[in-house]
Amino acid sequence: MRKWMLLLLFAFATPAQAEWLVAETEHFRIHGDVPEQLIRDRAALLEDYRGLLGALTNVGAAAASPAPRLDVYLVGNIAKASPFGRTRPDIAGFYTAGPGGVQAYAVTVESGLSILLHEYAHHFMLASGSGTYPAWYVEGFAEYFMTARFTPDQVEFGAVDRNRASFLVGSEWLPMADLLAAPVSGGVLFYAQSWGLTHYMFRAPGQLPKLQAYLLAVANRTGSVEAFKTHVAEDLRAFQGRLRGYLMSRKITLTRFKRPPATPANVVVRKLPAAAEDLLLPIANLERLPSDSPLKNRAIEVITRAAARHPGDPMAERALALLALRFGDRKEAADRLDALLEQSPADATLLLWRAEATPQDTPDGRAEALRALVRAYKANPEDWRTLRAYALARGARTTRLGDSDLDVLQLAWQLAPQVPEVAVDFAAALVHAGRPVAAARILAPVANSPHGGRLAILAKTLMTSAEAGNNQLFFDTLFAKPQEDATEAP
Repeated sequence: MRKWMLLLLFAFATPAQAEWLVAETEHFRIHGDVPEQLIRDRAALLEDYRGLLGALTNVGAAAASPAPRLDVYLVGNIAKASPFGRTRPDIAGFYTAGPGGVQAYAVTVESGLSILLHEYAHHFMLASGSGTYPAWYVEGFAEYFMTARFTPDQVEFGAVDRNRASFLVGSEWLPMADLLAAPVSGGVLFYAQSWGLTHYMFRAPGQLPKLQAYLLAVANRTGSVEAFKTHVAEDLRAFQGRLRGYLMSRKITLTRFKRPPATPANVVVRKLPAAAEDLLLPIANLERLPSDSPLKNRAIEVITRAAARHPGDPMAERALALLALRFGDRKEAADRLDALLEQSPADATLLLWRAEATPQDTPDGRAEALRALVRAYKANPEDWRTLRAYALARGARTTRLGDSDLDVLQLAWQLAPQVPEVAVDFAAALVHAGRPVAAARILAPVANSPHGGRLAILAKTLMTSAEAGNNQLFFDTLFAKPQEDATEAP
């Protein structure tokens, strides 16, 4: 699971509201215990921001294809975003993409808005599914565009981020070679320098073509430092001096233009039931927890206690069904889900969970699970989790899929290229299908994740095996037990 966090200088807290709302637009589903006008404004702004990114980048065409709405949660206190664990109080938001879903969390004040725009820039960049970018550029791109601001009359982006600039003024900079090398390192200074370098490469005269040539070379597997020396500047020390001079000068520019007439975003707001105050965020967190999570006991405690406060409420019953599915008895989960499906037979998420609750170790069980997944797909064709589950049930990791099943898994990847596990599944299916070069391309963005981690390491090894045509090593690596999973978490 990929998870990005951005540090702030200080924490914010605002009083919680008693009523949860959800605002839906074409591309977002935003939840918040906030006033209706605020959630409407955030929804419209996110649609504006997505439109700006699409207009200014070559990712726009890929991101314009059908995609599931991104779930966003606005909270008064960031601690509410992690009901089973702890989130550092100096975090204003975070983004997570894994098998259970793709979600973004942010506090409601201005700092949270900046983080939300930063994280959505990552989400948008990854939507192409083909980008292999150095870490500094991934973070610098997000830092650069998170300064975007919208008014009824104009759009602005590229302004100086004062927090980042203050670190550059008062700190000893990372050497250019360290900045250019992946993954993310150096803490806040790394983000500050990444922002500064991106600003320079985007806006200083003559630098954009050099940046494009450098990024193309990196995408073609040239080392970041070597590519930079070849296409941007041979002398890194001298270049950093020029960069410092640019950032310390008064010549830094921004872009501000008159806002063209546009159709306002269609924002539909509805109230959530009272149980959402206690259960919405726990359910969202529970969806992304694996069955062996070290947070199991805390999750059971939180969900059980919250559900007891709302006996018989559909959201409480939903939470208990998912809790049984994750940590309890699959028979109990199936019984609870069957009761819920009697009331909501076309609920795609419930159908997906029902398939998961069905033992698939017999032909009849597998057939029953597949039928539930087909119903789930018909109820919501954009839920990539259903498509992935269907392909896995058909043996995506263990056998060669038929063309139609491979198409199902490819669609799951196209809908959720941000999720590393989906890319790994699709790559495995491509290797089974005799397409190792295509598999390596799918793995490249995961292998080059700016924050590294276990899945990035796995993807690098799998990519090397695929490029070498070594199928045996590919699958031996894929099915090897991860080192950190060899013992139980405390």
